[in-house]
Amino acid sequence: MSTQNLLIGLNGDVKGELNSHNVEVLGKLDGNIKVTGTLTVQEDGIVSGKVEYENLQVKLGGQISGDIQTMKKSSAKKTSTSEEDNINDDEYDND
Repeated sequence: MSTQNLLIGLNGDVKGELNSHNVEVLGKLDGNIKVTGTLTVQEDGIVSGKVEYENLQVKLGGQISGDIQTMKKSSAKKTSTSEEDNINDDEYDND
């Protein structure tokens, strides 16, 4: 399934392949999951399987398990990170 935003309700039980920008889980989600925005696991939510996400929010009590990986950030974000790394490297060179 491909979608922009997905909300899995408290009694929801979704299994399979999922590609979405944002996902909020109150029930159960299991499978091959790719979230290009934010994956939110609420207090009673359970996420399992192969999970790839850009941003993750897990509320107290929420569960996530399996092969969990973060996505690489966009090139604009990489540039900012590289600049910060250079500043840190320069600080070490001066000591």
